[in-house]
Amino acid sequence: MVARAYRAAVLYSANRLWLPCALLILAATLAGAAPDAQYKVLKSIMPGGSGVYDYVYADKSARFLYVPRLGESARITIFDIDTLRQIGELPHTSAHGVAVSERSNHGFATSRPVAM
Repeated sequence: MVARAYRAAVLYSANRLWLPCALLILAATLAGAAPDAQYKVLKSIMPGGSGVYDYVYADKSARFLYVPRLGESARITIFDIDTLRQIGELPHTSAHGVAVSERSNHGFATSRPVAM
């Protein structure tokens, strides 16, 4: 009985908090947006080959762009951010995303098995 009352109290307080939290997030987003900021594309590339890509990762400290590909020719293609030239590839690695740790200089891919 106590657990049921506690669960009901938690649900009630969670239901009351969603609107103020949503408004706070919206206000923070709008306050940080610069309406007169102009963005433009400086360079673009068309990574060829078959397969689809999901999450592209830019490593700002190493200046690498990781493009994981899914499909029959699964791979992770690595580009130099400054020149946009392909500098490497990890074949047979089907992943949705890539992350790189600046502290350990290890990269991780969301694949099975996990690519490192």
